[in-house]
Amino acid sequence: MASAPLSKGEMTLVVIILVIVSGMLPTVIIDIMLGLPSMPKWPMYLVLYAIVGLMLALRSHIVLPLIGRAAVPLLFSLLPLISVVWSVAPGETLTQSLTLLGTTLVGLLLGAAIPPSQALAIAAIASAINPLLDVAAIVALPSVGIHQDGPWVGTWKGLHEQKNSLGALCAMSLLILVVFRRANPGPWPKWLAFGIAANLFLWIAARSTTSWLVGIVVLSVALAPRRWQPRLALWVPLSLISFGTLAALFPDTIIAALETLPALVGKDSTLSNRLPIWVLVQPYIDEAYWLGYGYVAFWSDAYLPRKLFQDTMYFVPTSAHSSFVELRLGFGMVGVVALSFVLGRYVWTMWTAFDALRRWRMTDPLLPLALPFLLYWLFQSLTESIILNRNDLIWVLFVWLSIHTAVLARRPAPRPEPNTAHQLFTRPANSRRLPLRR
Repeated sequence: MASAPLSKGEMTLVVIILVIVSGMLPTVIIDIMLGLPSMPKWPMYLVLYAIVGLMLALRSHIVLPLIGRAAVPLLFSLLPLISVVWSVAPGETLTQSLTLLGTTLVGLLLGAAIPPSQALAIAAIASAINPLLDVAAIVALPSVGIHQDGPWVGTWKGLHEQKNSLGALCAMSLLILVVFRRANPGPWPKWLAFGIAANLFLWIAARSTTSWLVGIVVLSVALAPRRWQPRLALWVPLSLISFGTLAALFPDTIIAALETLPALVGKDSTLSNRLPIWVLVQPYIDEAYWLGYGYVAFWSDAYLPRKLFQDTMYFVPTSAHSSFVELRLGFGMVGVVALSFVLGRYVWTMWTAFDALRRWRMTDPLLPLALPFLLYWLFQSLTESIILNRNDLIWVLFVWLSIHTAVLARRPAPRPEPNTAHQLFTRPANSRRLPLRR
């Protein structure tokens, strides 16, 4: 069943929801405006996701027939909730798992309940609004928008935990806006021109080398000619799989590269203290090899080995700064196998969708976002914990695109239009031959 467009009021509500999950706006509201820094933030997010659930319920006649297409990301999102069974901090795992499920519902709303062209417009509008809020935080609330201490003192971070998060969001926003522009040629809307300019400015000003490199790669893929996209959708994932296989076969070479390559792009050999974190948590990964410690449980106050980090690194990290290390800590090898299946299915449905549209000579406004976003998601995952990340726009987009590519991959072929021209020269089978006039 085709998705019905949202009304202007519903569209505005979804834009607000995307803006909220793009940064730390609820934290700023609760901690600074309300003066309640000790108040937990997850109840506010659950109220937000309850609204999303209500919108899904009102469109259940559209969503339910597509649940099968959304099964893989939905089941993957249930893994954190299941990990409550073996979590070393079950209370923390339960509350954060519920907010992750709510985040997944936002992706389900975009992918199953809203037409693709309107969903892309909603994401583009939210991407144009985000830099405005970040600049407001930098100018009006420098204690929030600018790093006040540590090695990055004085650098901009906007409504984010650190400058890398600001740079990553701007790179992704640029990607969304570029795809939207290519899908909607014609006169430039003022808000679109502002969004691209503002995100480009903050992307550069954040001084995040990682987001610069990732942004250049994904924007290059997004701006590639349309006729290249089906080939890129096949060869780029195959190249990544080949690289991963080589990394598994020759790990020493990869480790040596990690120690030398950062200097070429102006980063220190520890990748901003990421490598020491990975080394320190490796014994804990080996200790809980199969199941891990439960979703976000390792970093909870109930378990985190603070003294180990304080004595070695002189600060206590709040995450592993790598999605793949985080996955091992939370779910062990079970998480690795689950992620491999999810990624494999995403690549397969994406390539199938590209191939089907090429054969049918049809276009889709959203599909050109699938491949560059996959590259963005994988590259960012190397140095940031974004896979299965709650209250995060990146996870929303992954769920959304996973559903959309699955819908396109299983879309029936269009019926050929009847060739009415030949009927001018052929007699219908049930017609009676008329006698010729002499």
